[in-house]
Amino acid sequence: EAIAVLRTIAPATAARATDASPTVGATRTTGVTPTLGAAGAVGAVGTYFDELFATTPDAGDDRDALRPPARAAVRALGAEDWAAIARVDVDLHVAAVLSLVAPAFAIDRARVRPPAALPAREHELPALVARVLARVVGVVGSARPPTFVDRDQAVTCKVVMRAGSGALVPALVFGGAAAQASEHELAFRIARALADLRTDRIARLLCPRPGELAQVLELVLGDPVATRAGTTPAARWLATALHPVELEQAVAIGARLAERGDQPLRAALDWLAATERAADRVGLVIAGDLGACATSLGADPTSADRALDLVWASVTDDLLTVRTRTAGR
Repeated sequence: EAIAVLRTIAPATAARATDASPTVGATRTTGVTPTLGAAGAVGAVGTYFDELFATTPDAGDDRDALRPPARAAVRALGAEDWAAIARVDVDLHVAAVLSLVAPAFAIDRARVRPPAALPAREHELPALVARVLARVVGVVGSARPPTFVDRDQAVTCKVVMRAGSGALVPALVFGGAAAQASEHELAFRIARALADLRTDRIARLLCPRPGELAQVLELVLGDPVATRAGTTPAARWLATALHPVELEQAVAIGARLAERGDQPLRAALDWLAATERAADRVGLVIAGDLGACATSLGADPTSADRALDLVWASVTDDLLTVRTRTAGR
């Protein structure tokens, strides 16, 4: 499957690469590097398949014979599946502290800059979109958010935060392109969007700008003694915004990040980029068709370079295990 996709996308995508080799040595199916260049991804996947066919009896040169059929997830993703998808390159410490502090930060910001109100009634969806959404919701395991259509929206779908009943409510908005999208592309795009509803990713929706996430991280990267004592404005805000247990967790993680020398803006940018790649992997598991997922990424100039990262990730042990487990085979 990966070789077939590489034959299609590698020539165009590899030409854009500035790094002609992986930054981390590729060994069989042992993880993905977040800085893998396009040409490096081609080399890494090619090396893997060269080794595979060199050690597979009677395989010959018929690589397509071993290409598995598309396998869409039919079972709900469990905690171990989400962990396997994320641990490749997502910083779990940053994710944890953002999940603790970002909700309170977003509520405070909404008091000053209220988001648009949630429409009173949901919009009717095209039959295929509604059917794929129902399947993806079941596999992702999240509650189905209110859904709306904005035909002027450029992207197929996205989750946005809206004000409703005195709270911030996630809403799934479909663009005009959704009506023309294939079933696999719809599954890929919807899965990517709904993945952000998880607690460890919700900061992407609550604070979508890197500067906002950096502000959240800056709040907990101060002196832990001063934070616990409430002697700074940031410490006092944390003490009033968080439950004492959450505060202690945030302070402990912040101290760890400070020891590592993390810079708030750099950490925020890296986390956003890593969670984008993780969302691609979620989309692949649920859509089941690597070619359709890579093509969808490649069609958008802002995500084209991630197409080869996804192809490389598709042959790692973690993703192969998740796809097999959730496909019910």
